[in-house]
Amino acid sequence: MKKKVGRNDPCPCGSGKKFKYCHGAGSPFLRKKAMKAEIEKMSQQAEALEQQRGQQQGQGKRIVSTEGAGHRFVAVGSELMASSNWKSFHDFLYEYPRFVFDEDWAKSELAKPIDARHPILQWYEMTLKHHKSYGEGDGSVQPVPMIGANAAYMHLSYNLYLLAHNVELQRRLVNRLMNMDQFHGAYYETSVFGALIKAGFSIELEDESDGSSSHCECVATYKLSGEKYTVEAKARGVEGLLGKGPHQGSPADGEVKIFNKLRDALGKESDYNRIVFIDTNVPHTKDGLDWEPWMEKVLADLRNFEGTMLVWGEEAPPAYVFITNYPYHHEPDRDDYRIAMMAEGFKIPDFKVGGTFYNLRDAVIARDKHKDMYDLAESMVNVEIPSTFDGELPEFAFKMIDVPRLIIGRKYLVPNPDGEEEPGELESAAVLENEKMVYGTYHLESGRRIICSCPISDVELEAYRKAPDTFFGAVHPVTKKSESPVDLYDFFHSTAKDMTKEKMLDHLAKHPRIEEFQSMGQQSLAFEYALVYAESAWIQSRKSLAARKMQ
Repeated sequence: MKKKVGRNDPCPCGSGKKFKYCHGAGSPFLRKKAMKAEIEKMSQQAEALEQQRGQQQGQGKRIVSTEGAGHRFVAVGSELMASSNWKSFHDFLYEYPRFVFDEDWAKSELAKPIDARHPILQWYEMTLKHHKSYGEGDGSVQPVPMIGANAAYMHLSYNLYLLAHNVELQRRLVNRLMNMDQFHGAYYETSVFGALIKAGFSIELEDESDGSSSHCECVATYKLSGEKYTVEAKARGVEGLLGKGPHQGSPADGEVKIFNKLRDALGKESDYNRIVFIDTNVPHTKDGLDWEPWMEKVLADLRNFEGTMLVWGEEAPPAYVFITNYPYHHEPDRDDYRIAMMAEGFKIPDFKVGGTFYNLRDAVIARDKHKDMYDLAESMVNVEIPSTFDGELPEFAFKMIDVPRLIIGRKYLVPNPDGEEEPGELESAAVLENEKMVYGTYHLESGRRIICSCPISDVELEAYRKAPDTFFGAVHPVTKKSESPVDLYDFFHSTAKDMTKEKMLDHLAKHPRIEEFQSMGQQSLAFEYALVYAESAWIQSRKSLAARKMQ
């Protein structure tokens, strides 16, 4: 009679391992262990994908979509829409306005010569022709550069979607968009609403049909802080562009006057701190500069108005002012447009473009005091229109890369130290952009660990730059270059906030303020700890830089 091999007995194969770790790997114990490891890998990949979704889609409600029966389904608020043509989110946005605007109105506009149509239908026609100019293709998703008309149409569609999905799409706003006399103002309001939603604000739209008092566009609450703001949006009109707005200086003469727009915005009733958005509506200069020439004049005007502007006979109230320029419509057939944005505190002395502070402490305190606005500005610069439904990088979602993707936790055949190919699990990876190489650490089935390199293509490198922290399917933050003392503070504070008070005091034991530090709570001490190390690191980096320059 053959004796049954126990789980802890030596494996009969002679490997020297216990049976449960060798040919007994099918045991419930190891199956459970393997399942736990697999679940952990799946969790890491889901976390990475969710972080990418946030980077692509902003902080509003996520895109809700699925596929079935040959159709793509997209939920917009409480409505469910479907089509067999939506391979990308851009495909959906191209068709979404058809669900918003009156069909008879659209047909009547399309019957007109293109120059006589409403701007929305002009942009629609130009976008269609632009896409067709790249050919029908093989049915796969192909990257197409955005021209001005394409950008204007798609941003309007995306902002309408964001409103409908996160708040409500008021019929009154839709009617104003269809009305040429009111289109420009309503169009800019959708841009402002979209920017707020993407940055993580919840919005309460005002009932502007109530004439008993003056209203701002909305009350916006920042979800992270709970702070409420009243929001007003004003767009500078130029005759012959986007409707029949009043002529307020030709774009070519360099004069961008915003006095009346700002005064009107500050004249609205408000129970909270104010945010004022003003669009300048000028073509960009195409000179490659980040700072447009007209911005200097607008900034100087804003600061002059602080001491002179009266609203209803009284001193104007303070406000956060966001000056924007969305120039898509100025040259709708070109792809070299560039948007511009600057944020300035009107009568808010510690929120200024190019503001300087006496020391790092004051700079960090001011930054944290106005963090809602810093987050809003950062979102406006970084969050664009997503092209995928689920947050996946488009280069991978649309199979623009023809080599297997490197994912942490998966196994690949790699050369072992003996020169033979062996399966190895990728544990970590890093990209050296200047070498265009990926270096990965692999855990081989034989138990050894090795580092292998492989080239990265230009398409992969472009995808990596979009999401370096999640490129390999797990969240692994990439150390970023610190360009200011505040960046260094953030780096040290990210470490200190999770440290024990005892450990921080141990690191600060020789500091002259150690007795004061000992009486602080963990959060206050983390603030001081980060300041001390950031100031020291910045001084050292400046000394090193000066020494290198002298060599």
